[in-house]
Amino acid sequence: MFDKFRNWRNTEAPGVLCPACQHKNSEDANTCELCLYQIKKPSFQQDSNLNEEITNDIFDDLLGDFEEEDAEEIIDWSKTTFQIDDVTIDVQQYDGDDGIVVSKNPSFALTVDNPEPIEEDEEEYVLKPEDAPEFVTKFEVPD
Repeated sequence: MFDKFRNWRNTEAPGVLCPACQHKNSEDANTCELCLYQIKKPSFQQDSNLNEEITNDIFDDLLGDFEEEDAEEIIDWSKTTFQIDDVTIDVQQYDGDDGIVVSKNPSFALTVDNPEPIEEDEEEYVLKPEDAPEFVTKFEVPD
């Protein structure tokens, strides 16, 4: 009867799992064999094992790539002026056979449902002296 529960036993070998890479290390290990995570310390107290020379070499290599790109001469074309004699524009003659390509996609104006304008008869009105205001206010601009 107790043989039924035999498979429930923990059959894994004893060891400590690394919280960073999930590698199983021996129980007496202080650092992970794969990622060098310090198992006995929490993550915020981990020491950096990199020497200052190694970090400087890495940063020098990374910054060296940027310096090579900056070495190219940059031309500011916004301050350059051209004379009409300096520029040559070749334009082919238009033939009657050439077609114009028009986009078949609907534009925004065609997709909006605009109400049709109502045609109103505009009445012509002629101003008369009676239409003038009774009290006229003149505006003077001070000097």
